[in-house]
Amino acid sequence: MAHWLIADDDNGARGAIELMLHIWGFAVVEFNNGIDALDYLDAVDDGIVPDDDLPELALLDIRMPGATGNDVAYRLRESPRLGHIPIIAMTAYHLPEEVQRDLRFRDGVDRIILKPLPAAVKFFAIAQEVKAERQWKNIQE
Repeated sequence: MAHWLIADDDNGARGAIELMLHIWGFAVVEFNNGIDALDYLDAVDDGIVPDDDLPELALLDIRMPGATGNDVAYRLRESPRLGHIPIIAMTAYHLPEEVQRDLRFRDGVDRIILKPLPAAVKFFAIAQEVKAERQWKNIQE
């Protein structure tokens, strides 16, 4: 079963995403803060998490207390085991172009989407598009 990593401090949003993913047949590795997500990434890179349980996509809230989605994205890109997965950042706030550029180029985010998230079918299509784009980038690198 494919896994997705979700880090979002909004319990309602995280719960809705998790329910949607379960309906689509995905398992979820979820965190309500960035610190726990970073600890998980350490466990992944230390070999504690089996290959079969590794996420194939990360969905990160940008504004979380402690470690932000930016921090988690940057750490994901540094991970020898997960640096290749697509990263979608979510935010309920307007981000200036320079912040969006930093998210993409410094932190390695593949796509930024606004909350409230799009309808389920559109959201799934966006995720599939981001996965395909990331696969292409990984081939090119």
